[in-house]
Amino acid sequence: MRAKYVISGDGSVPVAVLMFGCLALMNAQGQTAKGLEVSFEPERADYSLRDAPVLLLNVRSAAEGPVTIDLGRNYEGGFAFTLTQPVGLTVGLGRQEKTGSAGGTFLDGKLMVPPHSEVIRSIVLSKWFDFSKESHYEIHVTLTTQIGIGGRSVSKATFSGVVAFTVTAYNVARLEERCKELLERVRQSDSYSERVAPATILSFVIDPVAVPALQDLTAIDAALADLEIAGLQRIGNRAAVEILIDEALGPDERVSSTARAAMRTIRQSSHDPQVIGAIDAVQ
Repeated sequence: MRAKYVISGDGSVPVAVLMFGCLALMNAQGQTAKGLEVSFEPERADYSLRDAPVLLLNVRSAAEGPVTIDLGRNYEGGFAFTLTQPVGLTVGLGRQEKTGSAGGTFLDGKLMVPPHSEVIRSIVLSKWFDFSKESHYEIHVTLTTQIGIGGRSVSKATFSGVVAFTVTAYNVARLEERCKELLERVRQSDSYSERVAPATILSFVIDPVAVPALQDLTAIDAALADLEIAGLQRIGNRAAVEILIDEALGPDERVSSTARAAMRTIRQSSHDPQVIGAIDAVQ
């Protein structure tokens, strides 16, 4: 029987498959393709404006030994995307190598798949694209990776597919429910590594309704402070800034420095005199 592993708490949510691409394994040695299946699926069929669309990477292995798939830096560097925009234009983005994880460091991105098991990992598409228009979106996904089976390195493999979903009109009730769901997933997770994915998704819900849930992240796990701060910076309203001020004045020097940097970024783009005045008072 195949065991199912959910990486970073992703996969417990319903999966809506609107478009499923046949996935090709190319440039790999003979046995590499045997017993290994990789698919890309949208987390759900539709999202409200200001929500964070998510791609689910699903790896199923029937191999006798453990499988290692290198996803690139921060488990993202091996991906390339092409988005069909609402107006019919396409935008291609190469592999993401430019940003570190929270704290400025890079994770090596090696995904371990135990024998006869299934692993699901979430990729927040808002890191690459701005889904600010109501429309149907199609994204072509390519993952170029190194695969190892049973501790043996093999040549590069390429997997590709297409996912699709719809971004609908702004719905504050749906966003509130989304934030509650993500925060509950953080609460129900047993470790930091499991909490990171739902917390990351929450940090890309760019709407004032997400502020209370973001604030609650550090009450659950102080190590999530960087994701809290990143989400508050994206929202940048007075409520978000008040929480950032509390973090900036707190005892943790690294968190304080990160919060102050976030406020400086908000200060450069904000036109709200209350936000500007609150930041200037503590900077």
